[in-house]
Amino acid sequence: MDWSFVKKDLSQIKWVYYLPIFILILFIIFGTAFKFSNTVKIIKMLQQKIEVKRQGPVKAQGVYISSWTAGEKARVKKLTDFILNTRLNAAVIDIKDVTGRVSYITEVPLARENHLYELRIQNIKKLIKFLKDKGIYVIGRISVFKDNALASKKMRLALKDKQTNKVWKDSSSLSWVDPSSKQVWNYNIALAKEALSLGFEEINFDYIRFPSDGNIKDIKYPIWQGKRSKQQIIKSFFEHQFKELKDFRVSADLFGMTMSHVLDGFDMNIGQRLEDAYPFFDYICPMLYPSYFQGAYKDIKDPFQKPYQIINKSFQDASLFIKDKNNQNTFIRPWIQAFDTKEDKATPDFLKKQKQAVLDNNAYGFLLWSSKNDYFDFKKVLSVE
Repeated sequence: MDWSFVKKDLSQIKWVYYLPIFILILFIIFGTAFKFSNTVKIIKMLQQKIEVKRQGPVKAQGVYISSWTAGEKARVKKLTDFILNTRLNAAVIDIKDVTGRVSYITEVPLARENHLYELRIQNIKKLIKFLKDKGIYVIGRISVFKDNALASKKMRLALKDKQTNKVWKDSSSLSWVDPSSKQVWNYNIALAKEALSLGFEEINFDYIRFPSDGNIKDIKYPIWQGKRSKQQIIKSFFEHQFKELKDFRVSADLFGMTMSHVLDGFDMNIGQRLEDAYPFFDYICPMLYPSYFQGAYKDIKDPFQKPYQIINKSFQDASLFIKDKNNQNTFIRPWIQAFDTKEDKATPDFLKKQKQAVLDNNAYGFLLWSSKNDYFDFKKVLSVE
């Protein structure tokens, strides 16, 4: 090819005529690249949202895993293997426990500004993905009003002692924040939304109540003045979280006795009633630990020795209410006892009887509680239907 001819020809081109075409070509190239990049981002965003959106009920049979345990690879692997080698399919992991410390680095402003987090779980996204890749349903637990860290940092939100005006502490020497505080409500909901964006498939709210132990008469509430009842306050929180989180799976931990008190509407002076929670959660998780029912029933003198009877009676007491509400998409999924007391040991037979009572009453799964996360003695019981 005669390049001298080409050069001559090019030198004669009036570039001013071709400049708009050249700009248009650049615009098309860069525009296409930008659109592709945006498309990828949008797809990723949609995938993340779809991943945590409610996709129908999940019949979870799971174990509680503390944030400290969740931060140890060896223990996580051991518990994962245990779940996979039994009929279990779920894990409940602390987002924020009763210490008030968020268990990973959070971006929620109130927690960031007041350093209300502790790096117990190094890479929360990696942990969630690891469990979900194994087919394990991952639930994030949030202790709402029992929040020692927030009460210590934000005194204006903390329950006080009437005598000393210092932060009030319950029988476990931990502090609480005012259940009527909208700031506290929104803080916990912000944590829930962040956790869902990280990949948690369900939020489990615990301690959604007023204190039940310690010198309760000595409490001075900074915000709640008693004009509305405790029951009304807690019900308002139930309603509020539902408005904010209605597109996601959310569960509520309630005192086990709430199931029996549907007969009289009593809130046990902590504000909790099953009938108030029922319309606003996907799962109700009453804590049906037999050892917690000491003195609850006249005809059951030693509840720890009668685990089947405790759980069965709880369901029977609530049966008419639950039957009437069957048109709602709410399921009863109780916590059962996998821990010892000072006097009694939780044996495989003890757990077997609880599990049988749950199955006989058509509960929608169950969750095992052990603060030590030690469930290994129950493998045989949990390996059968």
